[in-house]
Amino acid sequence: MPSGQPSSIGRYTVQRVLGRGGMGTVYLATDPLLDREVAIKVLPAAIASPEEGRRLLAEARVSARLVHPHIVSVFDIGEQHGQPFVVMQYFPGRTLASVLTSGDRPPLATKLQWMAQLCDGLAFAHDARVIHRDVKPSNLLIDQRGTLRILDFGIAKVLATTQLAFTSVGTPAYMAPEQYSSEPVDPRTDVFAAGLVLYELITHRRALDGDTPAKIYGQLMQGRLPRLQDAVPDADPALAAVCERAMARDPGDRYQTARAFGDAVDAVRTTPATVMAPVMITVPTLVGVPTPAPEKAVTVGKPAQAALPTTIRARRPAALRAAAKKVAAPQPDTGHQAEPARTGLSPAERIFTAGLVLLGALLLLFLLGLIAAPLLS
Repeated sequence: MPSGQPSSIGRYTVQRVLGRGGMGTVYLATDPLLDREVAIKVLPAAIASPEEGRRLLAEARVSARLVHPHIVSVFDIGEQHGQPFVVMQYFPGRTLASVLTSGDRPPLATKLQWMAQLCDGLAFAHDARVIHRDVKPSNLLIDQRGTLRILDFGIAKVLATTQLAFTSVGTPAYMAPEQYSSEPVDPRTDVFAAGLVLYELITHRRALDGDTPAKIYGQLMQGRLPRLQDAVPDADPALAAVCERAMARDPGDRYQTARAFGDAVDAVRTTPATVMAPVMITVPTLVGVPTPAPEKAVTVGKPAQAALPTTIRARRPAALRAAAKKVAAPQPDTGHQAEPARTGLSPAERIFTAGLVLLGALLLLFLLGLIAAPLLS
């Protein structure tokens, strides 16, 4: 494809460049047929051989079936001026790599939510027998709603044979040991790369930081992979253990599926210390039941750094039984007969009532006399 920004790619009208990298150039374009915006990735011309074109088409067909909230779908594929291109969903936003280099510091809960979404999307693809092979921050999009979406499914496999020649040092920095040794890859390969992403999200530095692929390979195969708690001493030990397992050199020591990795991340994400501070609920005291000494405190909501006093206490069954016995127990005999319940009016009350009735009758007769006097005269 000629240098500079093309006015169109296939039937699509190009608006502007969204990004450039070793894997190609991404353009924002408009589909005039369906009247929607799309992202078009133009791949390196070196893979435009007939064989690679067939592989890219086969991979695109598989990727097009990956319809998931955390995966950017493939719409179309084609070739122009000897360079293949892939047409994908367009979501306004920025890559996770841009977030990490911008100086932003999202809350831990947000970072873990992104990781859970990444694992969810990977698990869906793995269930469809699709391995990404190139999970890294620049292939993860954070849209305007804060949702993570995975880019470039299917493209990495086509570029795998020429990966080191066409990528910057960023891609080797997220490759699993089995990719360097040309061993078969499986879902655990993506789990390893996702573990490196988790490490970078928490520490804001790469786990494998060599400046050449050879140095990264040596660090990966000969040195000790960095531990999360070495970089962040106050990191949650449970989170550090999750990260360390995902980054294990031996695939057998990692989480065996992206779903298992996501479940482990979710377990940390939903722990009280990660989510919220405690919310207190006051329960009114039961009338007539003695309140026992406080024992087990109950909190509802998000726990804070330090425990707060609570107003909900567990009641001892023994105290309730004692209160019930006290209410049901017979009263002691004091030698005095209980006063019988009153069933009628007292004599004074009866006389007063009769007087009111008589007064009312006299008043009625007086009124009737006033009415009848004119009629009789």
